[in-house]
Amino acid sequence: MSVTKTKPKIDIRYFGSIKDQNSTEAQAIKSIMIACDNDFVPPLSHREDASKPLGVQKSPDDITPYWLEIIAQENIVAQNEKGDIVAFMSFKNKYQDAEKFSGVVKDGDTINYISTICVLHDYRRLGIASRFYDWMEVKLPRTVRGECISTRTWSTNNGHILWQLFPVCLYPCLQYHQELVW
Repeated sequence: MSVTKTKPKIDIRYFGSIKDQNSTEAQAIKSIMIACDNDFVPPLSHREDASKPLGVQKSPDDITPYWLEIIAQENIVAQNEKGDIVAFMSFKNKYQDAEKFSGVVKDGDTINYISTICVLHDYRRLGIASRFYDWMEVKLPRTVRGECISTRTWSTNNGHILWQLFPVCLYPCLQYHQELVW
């Protein structure tokens, strides 16, 4: 006899930037970053800036500088049925990098640059990251929704790369820019 595990109810919410470092939300994001630290290459604790090339960053071995940057960005969170934050997506609204996006997007397009997605281990494989992207595309408040979404990932992150291939067909009004880091 097999036991079927019930899928937990997950709500997605837009939080924007989090001003109070001591808030429950900011502390929950920090806890998730610590839990997911070594799932990233390089680890989150070795980063200082979400938009700098990963190879040129200092290695502080402290998650605090990167966490402070993440909570200052726009944030979308996933909450379980108890209201606990179990995942987040942070992004820079109205991101500008003329050199990186030259020939990829039109001049003047609003770009939302996704810097980090973290999902607690027990909540992975439930479609949370896909739901975050849905929010980015159609549910964000108009004041922060962009014409373009940009993200970067390692060339070995197959789940993220494969996801990027399909939404273009589902959401033709948006352009995507994927930067692979080899």
